Amino acid sequence: MLNYLKDRLRPKEAAIALFRRENGLFLHPEHKTDKGAWIAAEPCVDMPLQVSMTELGALIRENLAQSRTDMRYPDNHKGLLAFVLKKAGVRSYKQFMSGCRHCSIHQKGSKLVFTHSVNTGSKGFAYTGEPDIETDIDVSEEELGMAAMACLSKSR
Repeated sequence: MLNYLKDRLRPKEAAIALFRRENGLFLHPEHKTDKGAWIAAEPCVDMPLQVSMTELGALIRENLAQSRTDMRYPDNHKGLLAFVLKKAGVRSYKQFMSGCRHCSIHQKGSKLVFTHSVNTGSKGFAYTGEPDIETDIDVSEEELGMAAMACLSKSR
């Protein structure tokens, strides 16, 4: 019983990835593995670039709720992003990365941390080490959407 209560009191941890490409925005939850790594998880949601900040914020909240922290580390990494590539309408990771921007959104207890990155091409995204954007978890959907777009605008 005591372990159950400890788990219930532990701060929530969750993560999602948000991408901006010329053909829209793409968002998916991430799951934390038993080795501590975050991996992409379905579903991937696509939105037009002109999405309202309120709608984007609502989708961020919805996807954070789908994030899990109890996944087994995969034996094979091949195809982990296939569902994202399909949703983006591209055949390869290299095509997906062309002109793509990325924002990683992590929930740490009652805070959301928006981390921007640099596109390094086929090597993926590298974090800049610059200050992140941080908000409380209970801000409005509009404020969540605005923080996400500010993060994407800082990404290169």
